Amino acid sequence: EDILQLVWTCKTSNGNQIRSSKPNNFLNILHGYSSGIIKKGNFSKAATYPVIENVSKFGVSRLVTPFDRRVTALAWHPQHPSLAAAGSKGGDIILWDSNHSTSHSQNKNHFKSMIQGRGPGGSIQSLKFDNLHHERVYTASIDGTVTRHDFNGRDTKTYLETNDWERWYTGLDISFSGRMLVAGNNKGFVTLLSLEGEKIWDLKLHKAKCNFVQFSERQPWMMVTTSTGGGAGSVKVWDIRNISDKKSALKELPHDKAVNSAYFSPVTGDKLLTTDQHSQLRVYQAPNFNLLQTIPHPHRQFQHLTAIKACWHPLADIPFAGRYPDPKFPGYEEGEMRTIDFFCPETGDSLLHLHQPGLQQIISLSQFNPSGDCLLSGMGSSVLLWQARPENQDQEDIRTVETNLEGVSVQQWPEFKTKKKVQSKKVKSLTA
Repeated sequence: EDILQLVWTCKTSNGNQIRSSKPNNFLNILHGYSSGIIKKGNFSKAATYPVIENVSKFGVSRLVTPFDRRVTALAWHPQHPSLAAAGSKGGDIILWDSNHSTSHSQNKNHFKSMIQGRGPGGSIQSLKFDNLHHERVYTASIDGTVTRHDFNGRDTKTYLETNDWERWYTGLDISFSGRMLVAGNNKGFVTLLSLEGEKIWDLKLHKAKCNFVQFSERQPWMMVTTSTGGGAGSVKVWDIRNISDKKSALKELPHDKAVNSAYFSPVTGDKLLTTDQHSQLRVYQAPNFNLLQTIPHPHRQFQHLTAIKACWHPLADIPFAGRYPDPKFPGYEEGEMRTIDFFCPETGDSLLHLHQPGLQQIISLSQFNPSGDCLLSGMGSSVLLWQARPENQDQEDIRTVETNLEGVSVQQWPEFKTKKKVQSKKVKSLTA
């Protein structure tokens, strides 16, 4: 019998529904796990508890609408926990230093810089920081380019360019340890290059659009790709050292629907999290990538919504995703909130529904910073920053602050009010 007795409880913290276990002293649990007395599952649950407890205290601390089109990509710098970037459907990119957004700061320089996009046809599909230069980002865009942007305008470099409106790039990732860049396009081709720009190979790996690619941080030679085609080839795991054609994948992971993304777990590196375009999150277990858990979750796709992508928490292997309530989804309840939902990857149990009272829009994208104390979200054309709300918050902290971008302001600890529906009355004209 395990030393650790895990008792699941339900409670509410700051309006967020949380379901979690209260473990004993974590050092005792770690000793028990190292001694073989405590099971791995119980050890994982004990590590999960403080993370979920902390996130349950989050509220929206900053809200800004810097774009005239919806947010399509987000990123945090891996070495600078306060530095974030967001890209839009119009190709605009902002560089946001959240340290300058504190309520007591008089510095209006919230945004370190902004790159103007081309507008229609310039959508940023993928966004990645340069690990070595904090004011550079890499993008894959519908304008047919894969580009390294320098916010100072001194060292911009185009790696790939189709010069064809029928071909564009959708997925992008970079292995800085291996000094390689990989990009997928809408025709199912995947291109591997060196960071110097030398093309290594260019192969058709999917029948339909390759919309997502990622290197494994633990094994830089391992890569995952996803496709909107659905069926047998919707998710594939590869050894980039041994690719010849679309049949040379290490593993194919069939899905019922098209797939938006597939992320390797950042902590253990031994799990893969996929998001389809309807109602399934899946967790696969390495090394054989057997299906560990299928998590039913409503997040259906439609044309004018940025694709919802489930991600991992950076401090524990906890998957989370924005919720788009569906009346046809089993268990649907009238008035369901559009929350950010957190799950246990082993059991599929719901751990937390993160919600800001009064916030009604769908949150398609969310990512934690490396330290886990800030969450960046894309909601329509707005960017949200979530943090643990101070217990004794002054009323003066709730305000709107002008920024260094013309016409753009930041709402600090905004109070969202639910809009009441006004019933329109039809006036019937009377004729004599």
